[in-house]
Amino acid sequence: MSGSESFELRCRTFNFMLQELSIPPAKKPYATAHHSWEAIRTLLQFSSTLEKPLIVERESYRGIRRVLLALQKSPGERDTTTTLKKTWPPYRLPRNGLEEAMEADEYYSRTVKAGLMMQDSGYAKEEFDIATDILGGLGPDGSPTIQTRANYPVRNGSDQSIWAAQVRATRSAEEAWQAFQHPPQPGMAPQTEVFHEMILKALANIVDPHHDNLPGDGRETFSHDTLNFSDFERARLAPPKVLQLTRHMEQSGVRLDERCLNVLLLRSASLDEAVEYVQRSSLSKAQQTTVDCALRGTDVAFNSVADQIKEISQGTLLAVIRLLCRTRPGYGMPSHTIERAMRIARLGWTAGGCSNPAPWEFILEALARSRVLACGGDPQQNSQRALLLAGHVMKEAEASCGLTLHMLSSFARVTQKVLHTRLDGLLDSLTGGTTHGDDAALLSFFVTGPPQGTTRRPHFHHWNRADPNLATTADLAAAALRRLRSAWADLASATTKGAASSSSAELGDTVVLAGASEVNTQMLALASLGDVNAMAALAAWTVRHADGILAATHAKRTTWLTGVLHTFRAFAEPLLDDDVVAPLRRAVVDARQRNRDRWLYWPSDDEVATFTQSDVSGRLGRLRDFVRLVAREREDGGGGDGGVLLEYRGELRPGADAVAQAEERASRRYVCRDEVEWRQTEGEKSRYRVVQGMRV
Repeated sequence: MSGSESFELRCRTFNFMLQELSIPPAKKPYATAHHSWEAIRTLLQFSSTLEKPLIVERESYRGIRRVLLALQKSPGERDTTTTLKKTWPPYRLPRNGLEEAMEADEYYSRTVKAGLMMQDSGYAKEEFDIATDILGGLGPDGSPTIQTRANYPVRNGSDQSIWAAQVRATRSAEEAWQAFQHPPQPGMAPQTEVFHEMILKALANIVDPHHDNLPGDGRETFSHDTLNFSDFERARLAPPKVLQLTRHMEQSGVRLDERCLNVLLLRSASLDEAVEYVQRSSLSKAQQTTVDCALRGTDVAFNSVADQIKEISQGTLLAVIRLLCRTRPGYGMPSHTIERAMRIARLGWTAGGCSNPAPWEFILEALARSRVLACGGDPQQNSQRALLLAGHVMKEAEASCGLTLHMLSSFARVTQKVLHTRLDGLLDSLTGGTTHGDDAALLSFFVTGPPQGTTRRPHFHHWNRADPNLATTADLAAAALRRLRSAWADLASATTKGAASSSSAELGDTVVLAGASEVNTQMLALASLGDVNAMAALAAWTVRHADGILAATHAKRTTWLTGVLHTFRAFAEPLLDDDVVAPLRRAVVDARQRNRDRWLYWPSDDEVATFTQSDVSGRLGRLRDFVRLVAREREDGGGGDGGVLLEYRGELRPGADAVAQAEERASRRYVCRDEVEWRQTEGEKSRYRVVQGMRV
């Protein structure tokens, strides 16, 4: 191979690697942009050390600029952004004579400077490159724009993409509307891409004044400076409402594409408004009818179009599900939107290979909300119904795509509501009243401990909303608790089985998958059901794997790890013997001395009290009062309600154990009915009938 051929091969390989590294991943493209840039910078540094630097192609320059667009602003770029005028164009205000004497290109962003290097290499700018410049902070005429962090797609540029970039690279909906009204070329008509950016600006939230975001860091908008404007001028500059924009699109002959439709469905204020957007979309008439029936049709109407659900794209179906879950009414407004969302998820994601957990996660999030209406009854019936539905969703998800930690955390929050809706009555019974039925059974969870037992995979296979074994709240809570414990053991961590499992983990190492938020939620769920032994085990697990938990936690949520031990001290320690608490306390102190981890420490009594009082809903405070009263009852021995509950719980224990054994055996063959059956020998069956009382 000659020298020129060898150099050409190296250049092709070099540019291939640059272009591959610039392709954003499907998940977390912004979070991974830093790693892509480090790899690209390493390649560029290597090329600069060669005697003959390698040639960078046009597409490689474009890829580099796409990666730079996705990065956070550098300190210099942030400083430049803070000096921009509030008027448009946002020219830079020099703060001293030195800055005034400097050339304008000294303050260009890295994206714009890379574009200048591309021009210096002999590549003329095309529409795609001009749009990239606009997002990087430089307009086509040389005037400044707002440097905007963007995951810019790889597609051919056009005047429409330039126009869309001008609309996006603004600070407010008012500035975006002015850009929308001034196309790059006179007489141009806006198409879908331009309308999409304008709609996103109109829907964007105003930035939190206490946040450190600068214009262009996210989709949030900043308030427009209209202090010295007249009312007439403010009205002239005000952008139209989203509905008016979509009507303008319809009058211009532009239909809402899937991207625009999905965004509008997610932000619709009502189902009727969502249907109006659907009617203006590019969906066929049959598909529009299907979505309309899915959103607001009766069960009969929905059944008539159920077979057509699969013809709708999963992105649109996911937006429909999220809208149905978000518009779930509160108490006094009966509806079946979550049940409809469950049916849509079942119909749209049952095909082979559909493993997206998103629809099930959104439904579980809706059920976990504090005031979601699952039935028309009182809060106690509503929480029981919500838990039944949540278990059914977990069953569907486990069969479809498998369980995730996000699903389990939502299910745990639904489980917490079972006790919280009965907590006031339980407190009254402990302070002088009497306890009967479900309240007595739930109270026995804290007096003598909840029913024990675990489940096998699939954990929710036997969950049946019509199962009479789940008729009472105590039965339901016990069944949920068993599945919480078992599913957590499967999902919270994993053991490496080979060198390929992890570049840094050896065979048999434990890789923690749960972050501080998931551990916190699990601990609170166990506390709400009185499983103090499981809480002690979870606290010990947290101490052992604190480093792994923090590694799996977002940087802004590391403080949540402190809540694990606060929860343990508030709700488990009063019900545990000192021989259980003391070793855990020593382990926490030893771990803190070894690692100096400021998020893991043994909280004081005052900190625990502050933790429970900080809950604005008051649930944690009431739960702590309840736990203290139970601890006092247990210290009294056999007197009062505590003695009655001990006797009541003792009577139910044999039945509970029998049911636990029967259900565990049934799980091996996926059989679960009112009467649990399994075959002992061929031709012979033993029948175990579920007894009345506390069941697992």
